[in-house]
Amino acid sequence: MGADYFGVESGSSDAVGSEGYLVTNGNVYPALSGPWTSKDMARGTGGDVPPGQYTYGNPHAAAGKSFKDPKSKRGGVFFPIGTGPDQGPIKDGRPGHAPVRHDIGFHFDGGNPGTNGCVGYQQVEAQDSLTNDPSKTLDVHPYASSVTQAQADVEAKLGHKVDWKKVEEGRRHWAGQGAVGGGTHSKTRRGRRVKKGVAKVHLGKKHRHTAHLESPLEGGGQVVAASTSVFVGAQRQRVARVNDQTTDGTPLADGEDSILVG
Repeated sequence: MGADYFGVESGSSDAVGSEGYLVTNGNVYPALSGPWTSKDMARGTGGDVPPGQYTYGNPHAAAGKSFKDPKSKRGGVFFPIGTGPDQGPIKDGRPGHAPVRHDIGFHFDGGNPGTNGCVGYQQVEAQDSLTNDPSKTLDVHPYASSVTQAQADVEAKLGHKVDWKKVEEGRRHWAGQGAVGGGTHSKTRRGRRVKKGVAKVHLGKKHRHTAHLESPLEGGGQVVAASTSVFVGAQRQRVARVNDQTTDGTPLADGEDSILVG
């Protein structure tokens, strides 16, 4: 059997984390890993868990309110994750990350959303599946390019469709910049919404297309200003942001709040 973590990375060079899904015993739970700052990474504790195949150990007690579900009072345990029978340190070859990671595990993500490099499951029921799994293995899959892709990977693993709306009801986002997001459809101050963006690049839990220079507006017009340093899609179109101007005489007033673009 084993457990699987599928995620999408988000954040900046100073605080990188991931949000995604823990799959165990045929069930899907919202989960995340990280983020913490570059200083934490230098100590080998920050960021999200690196992709790879690991074993994990039996749970032991973990003190602190952040490890317990305030409603059910369950939780309060830590499953050590690592390589080999002793769940030792994890190597991380990704640029900008500590080469060796310590004290990574599974635990309930209580308190403020986010973990110090661990995989935090956000529904305490996942704890039973992890405890009862005889294989005690974890596959952290390479991070997907979008939430849609991560969800497709989960469904491919399970061999059936998933009710994502139900899964996302238990989601808690870290630092207001979760990869799954929760922002609104981009529209101008006059209320004209962006009609079309890059169809293969999705943002937020609504899976909206990415707006860009020359994206059309409902009722006519288009976006006429965009980032000069951030591009999207195969045609490398310039990403449109809040306050970028449009032909209706007003700028874009809102958009997806999980993505910050320079």
